[in-house]
Amino acid sequence: MGNISKMWPFRRFPRLKVLVIGGVHLDTIIDVNNLNISTDPAQSNYTYYSSGHTIHSIGGTGFNIAENLARVAFSAKKEVGLYTILAKDSAITRIIRERLIGTRIYRDYVHELDYATSDTTAGGFVGVRDTTNARAAKTIRVAATDTPVNQTAWAANAAERAKLEGAIKNAEFIVAESYIEVNSATAIINFCEKYGKPLFVSLTSERSGAEFLSRAALAKPAYSISCRLSDLHAFSINGGFLSKVEGEVAALGNLLRSLKTTPGAVTGDADLGPIAKAICEALNAKHVVCADMQSLAYAFLSVAPPDSGSAIVKSFDDNIVARANTEGNLTGVRDGLFASFIHLSYRPKYDPTSKLQANLELTEPETQRRAMELASRYTGPIAQSRAATPGAVVSFAEQPVPWTFTVWRYLVLINEAAPLLFWALPILFLVSAGLLAWLGVVLDLPSPTEWRLPDWSKLRKMLGK
Repeated sequence: MGNISKMWPFRRFPRLKVLVIGGVHLDTIIDVNNLNISTDPAQSNYTYYSSGHTIHSIGGTGFNIAENLARVAFSAKKEVGLYTILAKDSAITRIIRERLIGTRIYRDYVHELDYATSDTTAGGFVGVRDTTNARAAKTIRVAATDTPVNQTAWAANAAERAKLEGAIKNAEFIVAESYIEVNSATAIINFCEKYGKPLFVSLTSERSGAEFLSRAALAKPAYSISCRLSDLHAFSINGGFLSKVEGEVAALGNLLRSLKTTPGAVTGDADLGPIAKAICEALNAKHVVCADMQSLAYAFLSVAPPDSGSAIVKSFDDNIVARANTEGNLTGVRDGLFASFIHLSYRPKYDPTSKLQANLELTEPETQRRAMELASRYTGPIAQSRAATPGAVVSFAEQPVPWTFTVWRYLVLINEAAPLLFWALPILFLVSAGLLAWLGVVLDLPSPTEWRLPDWSKLRKMLGK
């Protein structure tokens, strides 16, 4: 019934603060002790078997960023929207929708496609971690991912393209991941340029990041780009499109790795300005968020007109490192870090004419303090969670459903059916009246002129006594 109400042509979608476009899928993390993976071609046929521990959770870059922003930055129910594609009639899709109900994410842009006609499957992410030592236990050694938003040219469909355009037009700014089908990614970039929407881009992999940036270079600069240090390094070597700033990327990498032994340290080196400016301009972005999960350090880079750059380079707080090295998870920390930078950028009380800061001057003490505070606020709960976002772990065991969740689910269904009832009840009344008139049934109802208010005089006398 809720889905029928969403199809009603007079339904109006709320104006969102942020629209996140990206994948949502089932994450499967496998912890293996003494992982032995050989890169020797002579052992290419070698099959490795080992017992391990498996964790299932809801993940995906789009979901991770949207859930973080909805949980921390925006308290209203309809401020953070998620635009994604799911496989129709899939058990995993039902699990994802159940998880979305428990968040503040606006879900009406979550669409389902029939795999029989669109080759769309549920997708997923599988990662293998080595639990031999504490630090390596939280770093993915081998991984493979597949998501519906990258499987098919969903934006090529006229109806889906119109939905995408309307969703982008209806939001204040856009966050998109790079692992999206190329034609659909181009449509996102074009619509952002058409309606003047600031675009935040998360480069989820080296290949998809390069493809996305090659298209984004034809449009206006992105507001912010999030990437791994390893991706920056890959873009800068062997004739990559960042080859002109290979020296700056190497210098940034050395600085991040130097913080590995000093948790919580922060550097404000004066030489960071030219490095930040060169990398931002090479990526065609106003800001760059770079994380290195090997050294557990990160960098916020910014370029401000007319000709200056600024940066914050910091290692994660020691309590976050301690949590991550015990029972925590690092796969979602980078998405949480990017969400913290988006939160930092969204400061309406400082700029009433624009919801986003045109350029962040990262050398200002107040900006640095708030940037580090938000980074800890977002990444702390993720570092101690077993999933990429807090509370996203999925249990397939048969467990009793709490009555509070059942009540909440029915309330959500009633809320989604309200627009349908608003239009259906008057129509049902008119149809019933016409049917009764056709049957010759006359209802003896009092004329409006005969209506009288109740006589309260006797009650007043009784109360007076």
